[in-house]
Amino acid sequence: MAYLPLLKSVRYPLIILFLTLGLQSSFAGQERNELFAISFGFPDWKPSDKVSFLHEAGFDGIAGWVMNEILLAEFKETLETELVQSGAFKVYGVYFPYRFSNEEHRALVSKTIEACEPLGVPLWIAIGASAENDETTVSLLKSICEEAEGKRIDVILYPHDRNYLLDVEDTIRIIKKVGASNLFTSIQLHHELRAKNSERLEEIVRYAAPYSKLAVISGTCLPEDVNTGSRDWSDVVKPLSESLYDAESFFKMLQNSEFKGPVGLMNWKIPGDPKIHHAESLAILKSWQ
Repeated sequence: MAYLPLLKSVRYPLIILFLTLGLQSSFAGQERNELFAISFGFPDWKPSDKVSFLHEAGFDGIAGWVMNEILLAEFKETLETELVQSGAFKVYGVYFPYRFSNEEHRALVSKTIEACEPLGVPLWIAIGASAENDETTVSLLKSICEEAEGKRIDVILYPHDRNYLLDVEDTIRIIKKVGASNLFTSIQLHHELRAKNSERLEEIVRYAAPYSKLAVISGTCLPEDVNTGSRDWSDVVKPLSESLYDAESFFKMLQNSEFKGPVGLMNWKIPGDPKIHHAESLAILKSWQ
């Protein structure tokens, strides 16, 4: 039976070819969501070290963080790194937790927008509880959006537990009142769970997708154990490998919706070596794509 080795040698490559063509057919037309990490998951790291590690680990980019002049300087260092300047690594936004009670914040927003302009980095803004009402929030955002539009910058709302805008539906309500063409929002698993929206999450994602430019995922506890209003975020910010909640279902909701933007990994105060848990979570995210 001398033909058997020949048959086997032909059959196995054909099987591989058919599988490859099948996978290509399955994913034809389906865009991959780019993946980033948020800069505050690396205590005491220099901006260049964050960028280098995340790039080497396989992330597509990073989101910065500004709430004072020191963090603004660090954000500028991130923008000035060779990987970012060359376009090999992206900055998907800069998170700004705005506080009306902080008299320096409005001027700092302007400085942040100015820093964002050369690379077109969006301003990703949370509105603190001191906003008090829609009127003050809408007035602020109209001013910021007008300023950002002049520099071709998008403004993305960041819903946040214990803030004025608690979930993504809250932000969409404000977007409609502001009426600015460069104002968008973000869908964040941990804040939707803190807002007790777990049972409506698929409906919410479908509704919010056309308004959203960013999404955020993390490992979390089960919805019934979420500690709404707590300053301890360990209930809803865990490595994906430690998630008790089916975070993959949220990722699939995003993929099956109109949302086509990047997905960020939430990493606020996760204990342990950032290199390990970021690499593990990234591997999980890529396995879901």
